[in-house]
Amino acid sequence: MDAQEDMHMNDYNKITALYSRLSVGDEDRDGGESNSIQNQKIFLENYARGQRLTNIRHYIDDDESGRFFDRSAYSRMMEDVENGKIGVCIMKDLTRWGRDYLQVGNAMEIFRRNNVRFIAVNNGIDSEKPDTLEFAPFINIMSEWYAKDISKKVKTGIKTKGMSGKPIATEAPYGYVKDPDNKDFWIIDEEAAEVVRLIFRLFIGGKNRNQIAVYLKNEQMPPHAPPSFSDRATLWNSVELYEKTGNAQLAREIDAALPIELSREEQIRLVREYCSSQFVSRGMCVDFAIHDTDSGNPHCHIMLTMRPLDERGAWAAKSKKEYDIDENGERIRLPSGRYKTHKVDLTGWNDKGNALLWRKAWADISNAYLERAGRPERIDHRSNAERGIDELPTVHMGVAACQMEKKGIATEKGELNRNIQKANRLIREIRAQIGKLKEWIGELFKARENAPEQPPQSPGLANLLMKYLSVQREKSRKYSQSWQRQHAADELKTVAKAVGYLSEHGISTLAELDATLSSVSDQADAIRAGMKTAEKRMKELQKLIEYGKNYTEYKPIHDELKKLKNGWTSKRDKYEEAHRAELTLWNAASRYLHANLPKGTKSLPIAEWEKEYATLSGQRTAEYTKLKETRAEVAELHNIRKCVDIALKADQPEQTRTKQHDLER
Repeated sequence: MDAQEDMHMNDYNKITALYSRLSVGDEDRDGGESNSIQNQKIFLENYARGQRLTNIRHYIDDDESGRFFDRSAYSRMMEDVENGKIGVCIMKDLTRWGRDYLQVGNAMEIFRRNNVRFIAVNNGIDSEKPDTLEFAPFINIMSEWYAKDISKKVKTGIKTKGMSGKPIATEAPYGYVKDPDNKDFWIIDEEAAEVVRLIFRLFIGGKNRNQIAVYLKNEQMPPHAPPSFSDRATLWNSVELYEKTGNAQLAREIDAALPIELSREEQIRLVREYCSSQFVSRGMCVDFAIHDTDSGNPHCHIMLTMRPLDERGAWAAKSKKEYDIDENGERIRLPSGRYKTHKVDLTGWNDKGNALLWRKAWADISNAYLERAGRPERIDHRSNAERGIDELPTVHMGVAACQMEKKGIATEKGELNRNIQKANRLIREIRAQIGKLKEWIGELFKARENAPEQPPQSPGLANLLMKYLSVQREKSRKYSQSWQRQHAADELKTVAKAVGYLSEHGISTLAELDATLSSVSDQADAIRAGMKTAEKRMKELQKLIEYGKNYTEYKPIHDELKKLKNGWTSKRDKYEEAHRAELTLWNAASRYLHANLPKGTKSLPIAEWEKEYATLSGQRTAEYTKLKETRAEVAELHNIRKCVDIALKADQPEQTRTKQHDLER
């Protein structure tokens, strides 16, 4: 093998690059990767194999113009050339490379400098054969002329089409949709038109293109909202100033835990999509904040306006009064002389059914983001009861409690959660053991039904326990005398304990044992039901106590702010900014207490709530002790089952003995 042939073999050990390209305007497309691309790939592969070239790799630019050279696959191929990874590059013809004479010439020089063999099959060009390169410059120039001619023809065609009144784009621009009756005509998209009008209002108001883009991206506002509402202070000041009654609800707050499996950017996009689809689309203004202090509890607070905006961006009525009428269509007069009325909601935002719809939407959108992120976790908006899980859910810890627990400081919420989790584990264990015992007894009854030679009555448990002792004594004979004595003593203790339990509960047969199991199961369920009631009320009391204390502590700050509202604006704004955290806590407490306390409540019975919480906590501890005693009772029943099972197996003839469940199952 000579030196030149050896060099060729070394080159062929590198990548054989097969480059294919299809322009945006080329025909014969079927979506995705085009037929023409597929034809190019087959053509180039056949050629490469015919030349005995190996290590083939495709570089494909689909929907890419030959006038531009920042194409993704082409750029990747040129990078591999510069890094010495490619030995041969094959194209169908030079036009696949590009339609710019100078750029193609520069690329050919890069190939030559890196010892890359270049082949344009249909043009008969092979860089290893110098005589084939003579026409390459001429072909490149013709390709460039062709591109310019095509560009000119396309522009002329577009201009002619536009002058005739027909759309020149394949897709309708934002604000329009295609007319279903005429593909060459667009009609206004009324929903998007509101946003288009908002863009023009923002522009007339002095915002430039970038400012408008930032506004549309960041703000969760309906299209007809005033641009000034992009400032949250302006929004909520406007809300508060408009409401005249002291007990008016200014906002609705929604808290949601964010999936920790998502990145911060994905979490933000998730919240924006949720707010836009569920609230902004219905006319609400939205203000949200994401909180995460590395406590493992990222969450968002979503604030929603309660009052709609009219088409001019002014606050509108959220309800109206209608007169009640009698069977004659006459208004009903009250003893006071006034007419009887009822309130009609104009927005539908206060419908209690919305809570379930919004929870489901949050789960659906979150799960879509988790799926796109390739995560297996999923969120279920349904309660434990709706999912058939008879357990009490834990309480939401909150940021402050999470941080304290992380530092090893126990909190009331954390303690309640730990107690709930312990009780749930205990009841699961009891139910599982009772289920196994019930299944075992059911199998015994079934086996006796299928064995007619057995007596029809249920076997006596005392006889079975004596049989168990006899079996164990026989098994121990192969061991030493001392071991036999110790083993016999242990087994006597086991049987004595079982006999004591059976005597105490009046159990003498398997049927009575089955009835006792049902009774123990009902007893455990009753205890857990009482605990669930107590725990649910304790969760309510925790919130009332927490919000009640915040309301009482920060009310003087809120009252001072109300006094300043009639004074200097600058002084009020400074005071509000200095006490923003306290005012936020007071507002949240005020909303919660107004929604969860009876109307007309004059004072907060915090001391009574704390006393009730302590009483329930003591009751719950006593119930948990009873539940542990029930578990011990179930464990004793399980020991009786093991003894009976061994005795029954010993009674079965060897040839009819059937496989039983594992005793430790």
